[in-house]
Amino acid sequence: MGGPLRKDRTWLFADFERGYQQRGSLIQSPSVSFFDGISADYAALVRVDHKLDDRNSLTWRLNGNHFAGNDVNDRIAGFTQPSAGREAKTQAWGSQLSERFNRNGFLNELRLSFVDYFPDSAFPLASSVSVVRPNYSTTGYSTVNWVHVNSYDAGDTVAFAVGRQQIRFGGEFVRQTAKDYSYTPFGTYTFAPGPPLAGQPPVNYSQTFGTQNLAYDQTEFNAFFSDEIRLARGLTATVGLRYEYQSITDSRANLGPRLGLAWDVGGNGKTIIRAGGGVLYDQQFLYVTRRFFTSGANAPTQSFTIPYGAAGFPAFPNSLLVPPTGASAGKLNLYLPGKNIWNPYSLQFSVGVERALGHDFVISVDGQHSHTLRQPRVNDINHPTPVFRTAPGQVRSGAVADASRPFAVYLGVPVRDVAVIENSASSIYDALDFGVRKRLGPRFQLAAHYVLASSASYSMFYADANSGIPNEWNNWGSAERAPSDFYQRQRFSGNAYLHLPLKLDLGLAAIAASGLPVNPITGTDNNGDTYTVDRPIGLGRNSLRGPGQFNLDTSVSRRVRLHEALQAELRFETTNILNRNNYITVNNVFGEGPRQLTTFLNPIAGIANTDPSRQLRFAVRLLF
Repeated sequence: MGGPLRKDRTWLFADFERGYQQRGSLIQSPSVSFFDGISADYAALVRVDHKLDDRNSLTWRLNGNHFAGNDVNDRIAGFTQPSAGREAKTQAWGSQLSERFNRNGFLNELRLSFVDYFPDSAFPLASSVSVVRPNYSTTGYSTVNWVHVNSYDAGDTVAFAVGRQQIRFGGEFVRQTAKDYSYTPFGTYTFAPGPPLAGQPPVNYSQTFGTQNLAYDQTEFNAFFSDEIRLARGLTATVGLRYEYQSITDSRANLGPRLGLAWDVGGNGKTIIRAGGGVLYDQQFLYVTRRFFTSGANAPTQSFTIPYGAAGFPAFPNSLLVPPTGASAGKLNLYLPGKNIWNPYSLQFSVGVERALGHDFVISVDGQHSHTLRQPRVNDINHPTPVFRTAPGQVRSGAVADASRPFAVYLGVPVRDVAVIENSASSIYDALDFGVRKRLGPRFQLAAHYVLASSASYSMFYADANSGIPNEWNNWGSAERAPSDFYQRQRFSGNAYLHLPLKLDLGLAAIAASGLPVNPITGTDNNGDTYTVDRPIGLGRNSLRGPGQFNLDTSVSRRVRLHEALQAELRFETTNILNRNNYITVNNVFGEGPRQLTTFLNPIAGIANTDPSRQLRFAVRLLF
């Protein structure tokens, strides 16, 4: 609801929403079943706008939300059983005050805000020991955790015109403080992929000891300046400079210049050429800094991974009551920062031409190049001696691998994996975009784009210690250079609008694209380094590809006049009307080779592993 509190001076708007959802997620193994997930969320907003005078105005906003669910993103689905489920909760409330001053084209906007939020908290549905059988089943979960964050933000933007120039500059200051709690009473047994076999021993056992109750923070600051200059009739240049600072990195010279040009060649709007380039900086994950605290040499918790047969290995399915001891068992896995932590940055360049060929018919060609440097990846500086496999099925035990590691003790503690986060990865993306727009009177409109792209990277880092790990440690560089995880060589998108008889409006939107890369793995820790990313002989990272993707969305709407000043819009929409399965994640266990397993490339259930299936929506809007 909304309306004026004081005529022409003060306005109020308030909103409350509640959502409730029940959804069954498919468990495909070891037997087909469904888990009924339940989630509920609440959101509320209050906003007050007040006009101080003809030049100054204030806006104050207070909003909050709460969410709870026992199957977020289909956590219980595919191979994950209900015993591995958890209740997830998020909550936030915040307030913002902004002041705007506008006089003779001079605009200044000041913003102050505060947010208190729990971005993550989770509690086991039934705390128990975890048992992981890759591509077959995952049971048990016992971690209790929550993160509580306060965020303070202040920013200001100024804009004004001087002759042929439009000048903007401003800055923003952000301060974040976090409290972080976690406790895991039970451990995890990991077996070889596939169904259990009689007398089959686990591959390894891992457990985290201690209670984590941390406090950490970061400060961010950015400032920018841009100047849009009309150099001549039809020719405009935009120059800018941006500075980024993040306290958790060692980067102090994050200066990003930008330059853009727009040229109306004939001065009649028929041929437009645009070009631009710049340096853009990215932020370091605060989650990575968190892991330096939680998995460092002096962490409040200690995580151990014990290969089967090593001293201290527990009797399945028991958990250990105290940390393991002994030369083999009592070893920590460390997660450490490199000598320096840098902010990744991209060199981005683009050029495009747009040409109007006739009445309401436009074609365009755009090219883009992006080279991203200083991307993070994991380097285990205590990795075992590389293994040169020559035939399928060759496996080195964890104990033999441990004996070849360079460090038995590191930073004063016995170690196994010493994962160092370093900014040594990079990626390149190049693309050509061909577009067309056509309008045939008021009844038909069409737009389409075809993109031809190339994308390569050295690793896919998502903050965990086993992300971006190479197949083998003898070639940390070129052997891991491969297509990026979400690379699609070809992608077509199009949309059309058609005004039909009976005052019906039809909308269509279609996407057709190449399948996503698949990284084939053996499903076995062949070299004994504790990372299950070993690949079959002769196959590289992301060397195979999943099925192509296609999606078609439709909408039909009609407006009906109910009264002189009241209309109703009736609308029916479909998403993925053909109900095609567009898989994002598939079973990537190829096996030892040379022949692939029958389960390779099989889909994995869960909404996080596929684009949405067919959805139908009905809506009525009142317009007055």
